[in-house]
Amino acid sequence: MAMDNSGVYSIINVGRIFAGPGSIESIGEAAADFAAQRTLIITDKGVRNAGLIEKPERILKAAGVRVEVISDTPPEPSVDHVNAIFAAAKPLGCDMVVGIGGGSDDR
Repeated sequence: MAMDNSGVYSIINVGRIFAGPGSIESIGEAAADFAAQRTLIITDKGVRNAGLIEKPERILKAAGVRVEVISDTPPEPSVDHVNAIFAAAKPLGCDMVVGIGGGSDDR
């Protein structure tokens, strides 16, 4: 998202967004729409330890999708950390990426 000083902003839409209560149930449908065979879930340790990736992981596996997880993403990751995630993810050969979590209290 880009914003200028006037408060005007633009968003580049990825084409399809599932949002709202219960929308995680559609993750298998999203994987089918992308013909995904292997999905990477990127999250942080707190989200993973809270069990918040268990349901989407279960839904994806039931849809026949292999799931990989990277769960060491810090709040507000630096460019170096994003590059490290990319380096770790690239050899996994995933054809869909799902981010679970977001936001932080760091201000």
